[in-house]
Amino acid sequence: MLKSKIPFTKVFKLIPPILDSDNMKGVSIPINTLVMLAVAIIVLLATVAWFMGAFGPAATEETRYQKFKTNCTIWVLTNCEDKSSEFGADCDDTVHSTTKGVNLPYSSDNPNKWCVPLEVYNAYKEWRGEPKYFKDIALECGCSEPFGIG
Repeated sequence: MLKSKIPFTKVFKLIPPILDSDNMKGVSIPINTLVMLAVAIIVLLATVAWFMGAFGPAATEETRYQKFKTNCTIWVLTNCEDKSSEFGADCDDTVHSTTKGVNLPYSSDNPNKWCVPLEVYNAYKEWRGEPKYFKDIALECGCSEPFGIG
């Protein structure tokens, strides 16, 4: 084994101290660089979020519309007929847990009540808000007047 002729303590004196505060003067990142780096990271995260759909309420709107159209499919087969005869007493003026349908005025000029299936009514209400008239829901489902005639 080779023995060094230089004492071990002198070896450390030859290596400059790395963490010495006197040697760190002038080594810093300018504030401008830090600000630009922060802005770049924010823009990068916003771009990723944009492409992942985080800023898109349109997706929720589309989902509500799709739910409404899905609930309309069977009702449309009958051209949106009045369901009062089928549901009988279960088609009420108010919505509660035991109803199968909801009575709505046919239109603003025809106050006769027509029964809309509850699932169609609820999907329309979630998508567009509280419906006023039977005719509005039926037309939105894709039915044509006179309703109920196939």
